[in-house]
Amino acid sequence: MAYFISCSGEKKCVSRENTKVSNLESLIGFPDLYEARLELIELLNLKLNWNQTLPAYKLYNGKVFKKVTLENWTKKDTRVIIVSALFGLINHDEYIPDYNLIMTDKIPGTNKMISNFWKDKNIAHHVSNDNDIDLLFSKYRKAFNRRGEIIANEPKILWRDKYGSHKGEWLNQQLNLL
Repeated sequence: MAYFISCSGEKKCVSRENTKVSNLESLIGFPDLYEARLELIELLNLKLNWNQTLPAYKLYNGKVFKKVTLENWTKKDTRVIIVSALFGLINHDEYIPDYNLIMTDKIPGTNKMISNFWKDKNIAHHVSNDNDIDLLFSKYRKAFNRRGEIIANEPKILWRDKYGSHKGEWLNQQLNLL
């Protein structure tokens, strides 16, 4: 079982953290996405600083991420997949550099949003509808399907907020059970 969560526009300042040198090839959780990642980086003409990277769960600093304890992020059995505008899908513990991109950004020279780029790359085949849990925000679901519909099982609870705090609390409780 994997929990799918959206990346966060809020990020920690990597220059203040103990970083690690990494590279695009080290993102091994979804090796079939390597070429698509490389293509998108080139289309966007991005210059990424791979000399300063953090595990994704540390780099992203949004409400969902803040509610999960360090102990739960680092448990051996934790399987959280982050849907990233730049990398498609990444495991929560993979080292990535800082970047500024969201699913609704458009690829220069086209009218195509980033979410459509990933939908066309069929990242949906990585989801198990029977076992996985969808904690995504709707604009990130559009990387899987045009309407932003739920991609896997959704917890049967009423979320108290639309910004992710409650989803983060719920995820932390689930990871406590591992």
